[in-house]
Amino acid sequence: MSRIIRFSLLVFGFIALGTICVTAADTDTGEFKTVKKLPLEGSGRWDYLYVDGQSRRLYMSRATHFSVIDADSGVVVGDIPDTPGAHGVALAPDFGVGFTSNGGENKVSVFDLKTLKVLTKIDTGGNPDSIVYHPATHDVFVQNGKGNSSSVINAEKRQVVATIPLGGKPEFAVYDDEGNLFVNLEDKGGIVVIDTANKKVKATWPIEGCEEPSGLAIDRSSHRLFSACSNKLMAVVDSQTGKLIQTLPIGDDCDALAFDPESNFCARFQNHGARRFHPQCLSAHGEV
Repeated sequence: MSRIIRFSLLVFGFIALGTICVTAADTDTGEFKTVKKLPLEGSGRWDYLYVDGQSRRLYMSRATHFSVIDADSGVVVGDIPDTPGAHGVALAPDFGVGFTSNGGENKVSVFDLKTLKVLTKIDTGGNPDSIVYHPATHDVFVQNGKGNSSSVINAEKRQVVATIPLGGKPEFAVYDDEGNLFVNLEDKGGIVVIDTANKKVKATWPIEGCEEPSGLAIDRSSHRLFSACSNKLMAVVDSQTGKLIQTLPIGDDCDALAFDPESNFCARFQNHGARRFHPQCLSAHGEV
């Protein structure tokens, strides 16, 4: 086959006019093309998308609830209700539960992965936004946009075990294999580094020339962070030193990034709309 659908990257795709576009890479040319469009039911704004490769489920925020979609057929297979101000979802399969960030009520919902039934809600800081499960510590890190903090929830106990002041407005977060969580600080133009074991900030790195960073992705093998800036730049940062490696021009209003380790492609997803792909993100001469 000349085309391979890589769900770790591609089902993020882009959304426009009530449609999810699934893209695939041509192994001969390296180009990404739309191969399927999945029509969406209902209404409501969206934010982050999350795909579970094992269950083949796509989780999509829909303002007050989360639609759960079969990633292959596009059929809606379930719903997670009562999540006002829905932002993101994180899954802890080792405990059989998932977590949604509900920005409109300053809470996180805990739901059963099999039944999608909401089991409980947990109070967080103001406007919980991006959310990520860290398997090594079994903790969920929830970035509070108005609280300027990260609420740390133990997935097994289902309770907040720490609140980490971040010194700025957090956006997206990613982690490496060395015990670090990286969070974009939108109002500071930088990245904060959290020690996941001790649940404390260990460093804050300014990103020179990067305004209001939002989307964030990581290549763990080469220790590179990709940060989307509102001034139409993508900053590439060394995840071990905080050194700015290079910047690349991108389009406007970028809200999310994803890195595909199989193809070394970095994809930029424009907020609520068009997308553009950057081949050879690690190359100083990579085309944009």
